[in-house]
Amino acid sequence: MHINFKYFIVSIGSIFIALGIGILIGSSLGTNESIQKQNASIIKDIDSKVNDLQAVNDELSIENKQAQKNIDDFKSYLSNNNKTLIQSGLSNKKIGIISFDEDSTSNLVSNVITSTGGEVSFYITIKNSINQEDALQKINEKLDKKLEKKEDLENLIVDSIKVSNTDGRLSVLQDLGYVKINGFINTFDNVTNIIVNNTMDAKNTNVEEFQGGFIGKIKSLKHTIVAQKSSSEVDMAKIFSKYRISTLSNVDEQWSYINLVTLINEKDLIGNFGKIDDNSSLLAISK
Repeated sequence: MHINFKYFIVSIGSIFIALGIGILIGSSLGTNESIQKQNASIIKDIDSKVNDLQAVNDELSIENKQAQKNIDDFKSYLSNNNKTLIQSGLSNKKIGIISFDEDSTSNLVSNVITSTGGEVSFYITIKNSINQEDALQKINEKLDKKLEKKEDLENLIVDSIKVSNTDGRLSVLQDLGYVKINGFINTFDNVTNIIVNNTMDAKNTNVEEFQGGFIGKIKSLKHTIVAQKSSSEVDMAKIFSKYRISTLSNVDEQWSYINLVTLINEKDLIGNFGKIDDNSSLLAISK
């Protein structure tokens, strides 16, 4: 439940504006007894409406606090029991992790996968440095290519992932400092799911453009989930939902591990999950 009080503030503000207009009109017309009675009636009516709105506001505030407590209690329950709830939930799943986040969140995702019976087939970090202006030039020189735009680079990375880096192009990008390879265990054909662990500098629009193009290509090959930590400045998970994929906005919160496992298993479960917001759901549940 998500309560927004701005509508009540607007209503109360409108009432006081009406009061001011009424008093101004009354003052301009004179101060005879009839007008004074009308003004008194207006003020009394406004006071009554303000009191009614305040009562509704107080009731909704109490309901909102109780709803938030219920949500917090539910999250606590999931956190305390997640091992039981998702134990062996990813058996026989072979999952690739493609990360745009160089912090420990991807390691956390990897740990959740392995602790629930899954296997991390590959784990690659694509660094923000790949968006530098001279990146294409350096890559062309090293690989003897003629890449002209970021889309060409997206295709190169995706194609190399598809062949599990047997062409060595990802290794070259690693030597240039643009990616980090944490290993390939299985061939790409055996991978069941891909998790794109996302982050973004709010000021860097090139990152969104590159990640969006990349996600659009990779999701056509394997069932893809975009996951993001809860502290991210920009809710990129929701932004990337336009690609008709599953997105999870708080993969780093322990209670939400069940969401990650559910989204990996439920390939037809499309939407934004992990928090209460417009067009989002707290839990990943089939309707």
